[in-house]
Amino acid sequence: MNWHLHFVLLVMPVVFSFDEVHVGKFINFYIRGLFFLDAEPPFGKLVLTGVASWCGYDGQFAFSEIGQGYAPSEVPYTSLRLVTALCGGCLPAVVYAICIQLRIDTPMSMLAGVFLILDTAIITQSRYFMLDSMMLLSSLLAVFFALRSCRVTRAYSMAWFLHIAVTGSLLGLAISTKHAGFLTLPLVAIIISYDMWLKLPNQTYSMRCLCLQTIGRLQAITTIPVSLYLLSFYIHFSLLKYSGPHDALLPDQLKQGLVGSQLPADQTLYKDYFGRCRTDLYFFTTLRPTISSCTLQ
Repeated sequence: MNWHLHFVLLVMPVVFSFDEVHVGKFINFYIRGLFFLDAEPPFGKLVLTGVASWCGYDGQFAFSEIGQGYAPSEVPYTSLRLVTALCGGCLPAVVYAICIQLRIDTPMSMLAGVFLILDTAIITQSRYFMLDSMMLLSSLLAVFFALRSCRVTRAYSMAWFLHIAVTGSLLGLAISTKHAGFLTLPLVAIIISYDMWLKLPNQTYSMRCLCLQTIGRLQAITTIPVSLYLLSFYIHFSLLKYSGPHDALLPDQLKQGLVGSQLPADQTLYKDYFGRCRTDLYFFTTLRPTISSCTLQ
């Protein structure tokens, strides 16, 4: 029933719905290399752009307004929806696995999965190519592997390193898809800290060993996500080399570094700081309401 609800008639409706308009525009910008600004990190949009490119999409279709009809021969919208539907379809199984890790009995774990299957909000979000189901899947998988790592009894074994690395990587994917993924980070930190607290009375572990384990696991869930977050922005800025629709919001120093920008020839760009300028600009525009007060250092 879960897969039936997510995949049957995925081709319908044959019109733009919800945030498909915005995500579709971002896919166009990536494929055409046009610089743009957005409030969310780029990983989810990069994944959908890769799928669209693999399907032969050229980025020329105009995503103008909600309710506009698709041209199936021009936009592979069914393939894009398939990606997010697949993520949404996996959520009940992951919730069931999390409940099992929490030592909840099997019937109640199955009931939790059924509740998620019947959640119409999850179904709706998953049937359109939006970023929510991708972020939710990464976040829930990070929680699952954090719980599973608590059952690894042998510290510094291959399984121990593998679990904390996978947990950190999934956190990085969640954070790099939507900023709401940051909310998973304190939850995973609480899980790890509580596990260490439970191991304190165990004479098998020395205090020094427990402290080192805790520090190592907490470092993994911070450094790995930050690295993946920055990597997604590196790919983002590498693809966007041309003047785009948001040039009016950009300072002259940044616009002059974009191909096709219209600026007087006597204005110069400090190229050594170009990469940093792009990063600073993105954070200023996402954390502040306007860019007028943004100054590049």
